[in-house]
Amino acid sequence: MKFKKRDRFLPTLRTEGISTTDLIVKLISERDKFRTYLLKNDVPRDKLGLSFITEKMLLIKNGLNEIY
Repeated sequence: MKFKKRDRFLPTLRTEGISTTDLIVKLISERDKFRTYLLKNDVPRDKLGLSFITEKMLLIKNGLNEIY
């Protein structure tokens, strides 16, 4: 494995009740909320890789009335 050869691999122990798949699904499902939080806190949309339209759609979707 190339990561092991480059000393970039960190083995971890399995934790009962925690699934990698569940964590990934949660991260993806919370992505829009986090992006909206960042926009509300003055992080520019270009830093988030968002288009003008996507930015406005997120703001509308999350109930913000301040649409420029």
